[in-house]
Amino acid sequence: MFKNIFFIFIVTLVLAGCEKKRTGSEKKEMTIKTPEVPKITAPGTFAQHGWYPKDVSTLKKLLNDYQKGFKADKCSSFAAVVPHAGYRFSGKAAAKAILTLRQNPRPLRVIILGVNHRGGVKGIAVPDTFNHFATPLGDLPVDTAAVNFLRKNAMPWVVPDDNVFKTEHSIEMILPMIRHYSGEVPIVPIIVGRFDADMRAVLVKALRSVVNERTIIIASSDFTHRGEGYNYEPFPPGADLPSEVKKLDFGAWDSIKDLDSDALMSYKQKTGITMCGIYPVSLLLAVLKTSGEKLNGQVTDYYTSGDVQKNYKSSVSYLSANFCRMGEGMHFGLDRLQQEKLLTIAKRVVEKVTKKGFSENDFSADEFIKDMAIDPMLSEKGAPFVTLKKNHNLRGCIGHLSAVAPLWEAVALNAMAAALFDRRFKPVTEEEVKNLEFDISVLTPPRAVQSWQEITIGKHGMILKYGKRRATFLPQVAPENKWDLETTLKHLSRKAGLSGEDWKKASYEVYEAQVFK
Repeated sequence: MFKNIFFIFIVTLVLAGCEKKRTGSEKKEMTIKTPEVPKITAPGTFAQHGWYPKDVSTLKKLLNDYQKGFKADKCSSFAAVVPHAGYRFSGKAAAKAILTLRQNPRPLRVIILGVNHRGGVKGIAVPDTFNHFATPLGDLPVDTAAVNFLRKNAMPWVVPDDNVFKTEHSIEMILPMIRHYSGEVPIVPIIVGRFDADMRAVLVKALRSVVNERTIIIASSDFTHRGEGYNYEPFPPGADLPSEVKKLDFGAWDSIKDLDSDALMSYKQKTGITMCGIYPVSLLLAVLKTSGEKLNGQVTDYYTSGDVQKNYKSSVSYLSANFCRMGEGMHFGLDRLQQEKLLTIAKRVVEKVTKKGFSENDFSADEFIKDMAIDPMLSEKGAPFVTLKKNHNLRGCIGHLSAVAPLWEAVALNAMAAALFDRRFKPVTEEEVKNLEFDISVLTPPRAVQSWQEITIGKHGMILKYGKRRATFLPQVAPENKWDLETTLKHLSRKAGLSGEDWKKASYEVYEAQVFK
């Protein structure tokens, strides 16, 4: 009986890609109890020194005042450059950038790249034992899973060090705003020290792996520090200081908005600009560039301490900025932690359903996530394909073209279907499981194209429709077989049961996919 139900999900495919499936599954929000660990909180020390109000009502009023009358541009922003001086000076600029960050849906993680003002850090530092950071408005939890991932994967350029966070204000100044405007969202606090190009590559790869579609990334930095006390005065006597400082700052911004880390570092070499957070900002730009999508950088606010005090003998510049998505689509998708959970679910399912004596009637997807925390992204309806390979050859592949079940559950169902019900193959045996390779492809919603010539090999999955016939290939099928577009469409046409040339008369939809193994 249960096997018959799965025929609703399954249509045989060639190589990778199959017909649309239907399911009656409903979205399930899973709450998993995890073992309690002692709460170890990083103290918020700079409120005690007057950098921002330590009194809760005074702080709330100030943050609410920043919000009054401010309307963020229509910008789907997930990244920002935020200044970190005392609120008297840079609070307004910082608040505008944080208020512009996308809050709907609520972020699942906020990564904050702070400055290493006191030196001593090479690469990055992350909390060692701290699992919360204090603010007068309530603590913020540390995303310890993400921190532990960085500790493992950013080696040797990551140092676990609680002490550096006790004396560094560049992250602390941002935390009350996150707590007030975004709520009790998990944070990943990172102090960024010096790095070279090789170190940056390691750090970017590790950081990129903990960024998902609902992650916010903030680089903390003030811009030019000049005049008395800063040992930097690039302008001659009599210069129009406000104008010259702005020109210097916006020269750096030109590189930042282009996501050009190397150009930013070259600009520092050329001008000597005393931008304290040049390394955090440079790292942010390199991570953003991995999205592969065009982003629009826009200045949210700009002024200097000279403007605040009406005195330009010395000044610090405060430029806040946001990076906005240009259109819809998948920018970052799932992070590596989420991917590993889905792969674990798929492997557990296949191990279970291939055991001798397994009955489909006993299948329950919930049993495979009993020890997992399933976050909202994995609980949202999703359209995944599960592909099984043996010795690099296809052994089974079943999936959904539309989102009809929670993503984690759809992966579980399709893993079982790929192992048992792909009609081109005999069911996978228990003995084969140890030799299987698992791929999961998470699809974006399909969209129609006017012509087959709009399809891009390697980027697009494709759905061919011709009368009542239809067939699909995942984006990776053509590159894996080294097919050009016309060859791909001929194979797709045959897969749909059509003649080799009918593909020219067919209509098409395309989708993209995040593929991981």
